[in-house]
Amino acid sequence: MSKPALWLAAVAVLAVPFTAAMMNAKESFNNAEEVPSTYQSKQGYLVIEDHFSKGMTEPATVYIQSKTPLDTPSKLAAVDELTQYLQKEPGVKTVASVTEPGGSKLNQMYLRSQLNTITKGLKTSEKGLAAIKSGLNGANTQMKAANVSGSMSQVQTLADGTNQLQSKMQEMQSGLATYTAGVAAANSGAQSSAVV
Repeated sequence: MSKPALWLAAVAVLAVPFTAAMMNAKESFNNAEEVPSTYQSKQGYLVIEDHFSKGMTEPATVYIQSKTPLDTPSKLAAVDELTQYLQKEPGVKTVASVTEPGGSKLNQMYLRSQLNTITKGLKTSEKGLAAIKSGLNGANTQMKAANVSGSMSQVQTLADGTNQLQSKMQEMQSGLATYTAGVAAANSGAQSSAVV
């Protein structure tokens, strides 16, 4: 290494063609361009590429790294917002995420849908309780009207129990009506709130 300038000049001369080739190189993320056309696998890949969108043959995956779990309502809402943002990007056909596994929203995940289901269930329960109350009222009326000889004390005990049951059913129905009204109010408020 007695003449470092000479060695440096020789390396520079040899590096010029490689540098020129790299300057003209076009960056591509198409894996098919790297495989020679003589390979059957490339021919098959090109056939698939002709019949399906690029995202199907070469999907892009976005990973989110977090120091804490992403299973809280606020973090799932953030993932949902990112999903919706990516869906609006030009050239993006489908975006699947934990909040949209098939590329479309799962309505059952959202509070509005859950509250609607609860409200419908409570209204059905309320109708059932009303039918039970009506039946108990009818039975109570029939027992009071019946002229039973013999064990009148047993019939009176049964009538008292029916009255107590009817009273408790009315309390339960009143509580359910209050609860249903609260859920309906929460449901109408949830329609204007963020996704959970």
